[in-house]
Amino acid sequence: MDPRTRAVADWLAERLARHPAVRRVILFGSRARGDHRERSDIEFAIDAP
Repeated sequence: MDPRTRAVADWLAERLARHPAVRRVILFGSRARGDHRERSDIEFAIDAP
C-alpha cells in the first residue's frame, strides 16, 4: 500500500474506532491490492451491527 493510501486508511480507522459499534474497518479493492491507478477510489467496509 502506498504511503498516501496508508495515511488515509489510518486516519479513517482511528476515527471510526471511536464509535462503540464499529468492530473493524476493512480496506479492499485495488488500493488494498496495490494495483490502483491515479484516480482509483478508496473502498472501505465497516463492520458494525
